Amino acid sequence: MTLLLQARELIAGYRKRAVVGPIDLDLGDNDTVALVGPNGVGKSTILKTLAGVIPPVAGVITYQNRAVTRSPAYAHARNGLVLVGEHRANVLRTLTVRENLDLAAGQAKTPSTFNPAGLFPRLGERRRQRAGTLSGGELQMLSLAMALSLSPRCLLLDEPSAGLAPIVLQEVKQALVRLRSAGLSIVVAEQRPDVVLGLCDRVATVSAAGLSFLEPDADLSGEALVSRYFNGGA
Repeated sequence: MTLLLQARELIAGYRKRAVVGPIDLDLGDNDTVALVGPNGVGKSTILKTLAGVIPPVAGVITYQNRAVTRSPAYAHARNGLVLVGEHRANVLRTLTVRENLDLAAGQAKTPSTFNPAGLFPRLGERRRQRAGTLSGGELQMLSLAMALSLSPRCLLLDEPSAGLAPIVLQEVKQALVRLRSAGLSIVVAEQRPDVVLGLCDRVATVSAAGLSFLEPDADLSGEALVSRYFNGGA
């Protein structure tokens, strides 16, 4: 496995106040890791730190064999390390679906190989519609499609299931499975263990002390994963 993203002794937090860590994380090409835990445990803080949105309290982040610990989020995104936030903050709601996608594509260093319309046919149907009039599920699809327009090598997904109806969540999960099959690396933070089943190669529970990975041969059934989740990674 070729190493793509690495964190060593990473402590994530705000204004030098630690929230979670230290963390050691290795992500390879065509690798998918889930960070599972309840709200407030620090999952979003980890992803924002990896993406360069907030600086780490301590530790080192390496991406594509280069130290990027203090690099800003826009530099990460242009180099293929892209965060899809929980609140779809990358979507400009006064613009149409097509305008949002064109705006994102204009920031990419190279044309994207991903086809948003193929992954999410609804977006093609609503291409002239203002983003602010979309449903929550459609906004999530648009947010993900905009990230894909940046031609990423690694997606950092924060709570992709948040606020989605079951049928829409299934569409999003199917799209993520297709992206994984296409070779995209993914780190997904989720509070719902059932969302990551069948999607991720490895699963770690998150606590204030850091990450606790399941063993490679561990039972990833829903019952086993939920039991580990509620026992704080024990």
